[in-house]
Amino acid sequence: MPLSYARLALGVALTNVASGVLYAVLPLVEVSLGGGTLLATLIIALPLLAQTLASFLWGALSDRLGSSRKLLLGGLVGEGLLFLGYPFLPSVALLVVRIAQAGLAAVIILASALATGDDRRSAGRNLGGLGVWGSVGSVVGLLVALPLVMVAHFELGSALGFALLFVLAGCTIAAALVFSTAGEVVRIPSRVPWRHALRFPRGSRVLAYSVSTIPLAVGNYLVYSVLPLYVDDVLGRGGFFGVVLNGTSQVVIFTLAAAAAGVPVSTWIGNKVDRVAWRRRMIALTPLVYASLWFAFASTTDYGLVLLLWSLPVFSFLSIALIRELAAESHLSDRGRAIGLWSATYNAGGVAGGVIAGLTLGSPLSFRSLFILAGSLDLVTALAYPWILRGGFQGSPGEAPSLGVK
Repeated sequence: MPLSYARLALGVALTNVASGVLYAVLPLVEVSLGGGTLLATLIIALPLLAQTLASFLWGALSDRLGSSRKLLLGGLVGEGLLFLGYPFLPSVALLVVRIAQAGLAAVIILASALATGDDRRSAGRNLGGLGVWGSVGSVVGLLVALPLVMVAHFELGSALGFALLFVLAGCTIAAALVFSTAGEVVRIPSRVPWRHALRFPRGSRVLAYSVSTIPLAVGNYLVYSVLPLYVDDVLGRGGFFGVVLNGTSQVVIFTLAAAAAGVPVSTWIGNKVDRVAWRRRMIALTPLVYASLWFAFASTTDYGLVLLLWSLPVFSFLSIALIRELAAESHLSDRGRAIGLWSATYNAGGVAGGVIAGLTLGSPLSFRSLFILAGSLDLVTALAYPWILRGGFQGSPGEAPSLGVK
C-alpha cells in the first residue's frame, strides 16, 4: 500500500496532542504529589533516557524490517493505554511509568523517516508539512487542556484530570490506527549487522552531527527542565499580566505560544531545506540563536519578553534542517538508523541537562546561573557544526559511498 502523506500528517498531529500538555502539566503535578523540585525536573529529563535508547532501536528495527507500520501501531497503542494509570500513581511511580511511556512514544521518529523516503514529494517539503501538523496537534491539545487546568489546584485524580487523560489516550490510540492504514515507503530491508549499527557510508557525517549535538541538548534541557518551575516560582507570581492564574495554567500558555509559533514557519523551512546552502545556514546558526536566548533569559525577568523569546520556533529550524541533512547523508535503507541516532544523542544530552538542573536547583545556584551555563554549552555546538559543514569530519573510511540525495 503506497504511503498516504495526508494520513501520515494526521497521525503526527494526533500524536502531538499529548506532548505539549505533558510538558506543561507533569512537573507541577509532581510538586503537588510531594515529589519536590528534583522529581519535577526529572519527569522532563529521565523519559529522554528511554527515548535515547528507543529512538535508535525503533529506527534500526524499522530498517531491518523494511517497514514502519506495525512498529508505529504497537508503540503508540502502548503509550496511549498508559495514560489511564496516571491518576492512581504516587510521585515516584508516575515518573517510572512516564519513562516507560516515553520509550514507546519514541516510535514517532519513524514518521520523519517515512517522510524523507517518499519520492513523490521533496523530502524538505514533507518534513515541513509534518512540522506544521505536529504544531497544530500540540496547539489543539493545549487549548483543550487550558480550561481543564485553570482550577485553583489542578489534580490528575480529579474529574477534570480524568477528562484530560482520556483525551490524550484517545488521540494517541487514534494516531496509532491512522498510521497503521497510512501505507509504506517500499525499501529493501537493511542487512547491516547489529555490531555495525553505528557505521554509515564513507563520507557520511551522521555520527559527527549526532555527537556534536550533545552539548546543545544539555544546554537546552537545562532550560526546558526548569521552565515550569521558573514560571511558577519567579515569573508568574503576579499572575498572567496581572490576571490571576495558577502556575500550571501559565506554563500551558507558554507551551501554547511556542507550539503556535511553529505553525506558520514550518512550511517555509521545509521548502528551503531541500537547497543545501539554506539548510546548512540554518544548521550553523540555530545553536547561536539558542545561546543568545538563554543569555537573554539570564539578564531579564520581564514576563512579556521571556514569553516572546520562549515562543521563537528555533527548534523547527534546527530539526527540519538537520533531519533533511541526515537524509542526504544516508541510504534509504539506513534512514531510520541515521535519524534515530541523532534523536537518541539529542535525548541523551537532554537527560544530562535535566539531571544537572534537578540536582542544582536545591543548591545556592540560581535560575540565572543555569541559564548562563545553558548558553555557554550551546556555544560549543555553535563551533562544532560549522567545522563539520566545512569538511572537518570525513566519515568512516572503507565503507560504501553515500547514495543520499545531495
